Amino acid sequence: MSSLVKEDLEKKLFKPLSQNLYEFIEIEFSVQDSDQKGRSKNNHGETLQNRFR
Repeated sequence: MSSLVKEDLEKKLFKPLSQNLYEFIEIEFSVQDSDQKGRSKNNHGETLQNRFR
């Protein structure tokens, strides 16, 4: 992903919640790791829904 796209994503999606793209990716990976251990969730869909509420 180009650096301009990353900067644009961070400005539009993550700055209002004081979160950055790297932190968001870490959260997504940790949810997927938990899913593989037997927890039932919709991949990352549930997290994304909660993210934009």
